[in-house]
Amino acid sequence: QLGIPRRVILVDLGVDSSRSELGQLHVYINPVILWKSEEMEIGREGCFSTGNLHAIVPRAAHVRIAAYDRSGCKIFEEHHGFTARIFQH
Repeated sequence: QLGIPRRVILVDLGVDSSRSELGQLHVYINPVILWKSEEMEIGREGCFSTGNLHAIVPRAAHVRIAAYDRSGCKIFEEHHGFTARIFQH
């Protein structure tokens, strides 16, 4: 969206679908999903770029990702539930 050939996302690892806990913000540079579980979860999704448009979207319940952190170190992580959904969005 910015014309820069890098993907950078900020993910709050403390957030859940109720958004009741916040404050664990992490930076992921050029994240790649390495594996997705066959187990799926259905959830409502929207995007800032689409305004009020929302849809019910199936996503893998678990993912393994690779990315770089702010120091340029390669990291590997596994996420589940709402956080896995964020990485797939």
